[in-house]
Amino acid sequence: MNVKLFFHLLELHLFCIGCYKTSQAINSSDCFFNNSKYAMTANDIFEVSISYNEYRSITVANIEAYKNGDRSMRNVEKMDTVILNHSRMNRIEKHYQPNSALREAIAAIDTPQTWIVISEDWCGDSAQIVPYLNAIASLNDNILFGIVIRDMYPDVMDLYLTDGTRGIPKLIAFGKDGAELFTYGPRPAPGAALVAERKAQGISKDQFLEELQRWYNTDKGMSLEQEILQRIQQVTIPV
Repeated sequence: MNVKLFFHLLELHLFCIGCYKTSQAINSSDCFFNNSKYAMTANDIFEVSISYNEYRSITVANIEAYKNGDRSMRNVEKMDTVILNHSRMNRIEKHYQPNSALREAIAAIDTPQTWIVISEDWCGDSAQIVPYLNAIASLNDNILFGIVIRDMYPDVMDLYLTDGTRGIPKLIAFGKDGAELFTYGPRPAPGAALVAERKAQGISKDQFLEELQRWYNTDKGMSLEQEILQRIQQVTIPV
């Protein structure tokens, strides 16, 4: 295990213990960042991110510990969902190949970018989106890709709310000077429209989330590809 992954696992463990002892969420004044102290930059955010492989390794380690009877991990009550999401991500990682138009657009990026995704492994939307984003970013060495765990860094999340909520996953792309290029998430537009429609119809959360997962399985990342391609094409990269 590399040093960075070790310390992030340690942070996750301490976070879990702290929340258990206090029985409440950490206040913003107790977070790793506090907006009253200084403004966060792209570099600040990237420094608290982990790689996609580290993100996946933490999930695998937690699943293995859970199956062996350990119940000390963060969000232990969501571990059944984490296990399901792990299978979903494995499937995408095994089969996904970006389309040619997206490959060309990514290959044309000739200046450094940093893509940060705010995520959690228990989130069903994250499981259906983050593997695609990682695969797309991996096409060009000019793109640094990192993941910020939402509940460990709520002050980061609060900079990128969706309609006032901490919706995830949320991608923020930065240029070489730290300027924000675009954001994406927490759902592709058709998926977001489906959820909004079902909520308006009074459908229960469990029902519309199940339908949303079926939509993801049918869509196979095509809506995401189109929307990411549009954002890349609309960006004027700072010189």
